[in-house]
Amino acid sequence: APFLPVVDQKDILLRHKILANEVLRSFPSACVAQLKNFYVRYDNPSRRGLAGKTTIILSGKVADDEFKALLVHEFGHITDLGCMNGTDTHRPSPFKDGAEVINMDDPSVSFYSVSWTDSKTKRPGSSEEDFVSGYASWDPFEDFAETFAYFVLQKDAFRERARENPVIAAKYRWMQQNAFNNYSPIATGEHEWTGEVPWDVTKLAYSWN
Repeated sequence: APFLPVVDQKDILLRHKILANEVLRSFPSACVAQLKNFYVRYDNPSRRGLAGKTTIILSGKVADDEFKALLVHEFGHITDLGCMNGTDTHRPSPFKDGAEVINMDDPSVSFYSVSWTDSKTKRPGSSEEDFVSGYASWDPFEDFAETFAYFVLQKDAFRERARENPVIAAKYRWMQQNAFNNYSPIATGEHEWTGEVPWDVTKLAYSWN
C-alpha cells in the first residue's frame, strides 16, 4: 500500500516507514487522520514511545516487532485523546489530561471509570489482576493504551482473563464495542495467561497476521 503522508518523512528509515504504514493502515482511517505528526528517533531516546492527541514519537532503536507493538500502544493514546471526544463542555468529568478537562460525554470516560475515580485514583478494592499489565495501572490513559494494545496483540489471553475477572471482562467488552467495532484481527498473540500479570504489553510475543 502507498505510504500514508504522515509516515512518508525523509528522516525516517524505509523499514520503519513500511512497518508504521502497515500498522496504521489497519486502523480506521478517520482515526488515523487525527495523527498529524509522526517522528522516529535514532538517538537512543530515554523513552521508547510517546504520544499525545495528534503526535507519536517512537524509538528507532528497538526490534521490528517491538516497534510495531509500541506503535499500536501509542496509537491507543491517539484513539483515546484524539479520536474520542466529548462535546458537552458544561459537564466536566473527574478526568483530566494534564490541565485539559475531559468532558463527561467523551466515550473514554466510561472506560476510565471501570478502574478509576479520577485521573490519579484507582477504585477502592482494585487489584493488579484488574489491569492487563503492570504499566496499565499507572493512570487511566496508560490503562487505555495498554488495554487497546492487548486487544490488538494478545486477544486470546485477554479473552481468557475476561472469563475469570469481571473487571477485565468489562474492559474487553468496552474495547470490542467502542474501539474495534468493525475490526479484522491483524495479530495473533503468543502470550499465554498463567495468572502472572505482565509488566508491559509491548514486550509480549505475537505474530503479525
